[in-house]
Amino acid sequence: MVHIQDTITGKKRLIQDLKNLRYCLPALLMYCVIMQLTFKTVCPLKAFLGIPCPACGLTRGCCLLLVGKWRESLQYNPTAIFWLVTLVLFVVDRYIKKLKISVFPTLFIATAIITMFSYIFRMTSGLIFIK
Repeated sequence: MVHIQDTITGKKRLIQDLKNLRYCLPALLMYCVIMQLTFKTVCPLKAFLGIPCPACGLTRGCCLLLVGKWRESLQYNPTAIFWLVTLVLFVVDRYIKKLKISVFPTLFIATAIITMFSYIFRMTSGLIFIK
């Protein structure tokens, strides 16, 4: 038995996903703009409590990884490499080529756990690297 999702091509799936997110993406953009203008950060934990969240520095860390600045990336968020690998595997599995084994759910959970341990370590040891 062939499922409908198995017959959808990557391009059609991407278009469908974007249609499904048509209200969410503008709302997220508005949130980011308002938070940045008001608090100079998009992180609610940092804005309201003054402490970084587990994902603080993740975007900058991933961007630095993509341009080959590994050490600087670790200073922003040491788990950026794990999130980047998870994201790449998700995109490949969902839009390019369905993998024989779906590693995404397990990899996502493992990366989230690693991120939490890293966050706890950084907060308790005082090693908050974000500039």
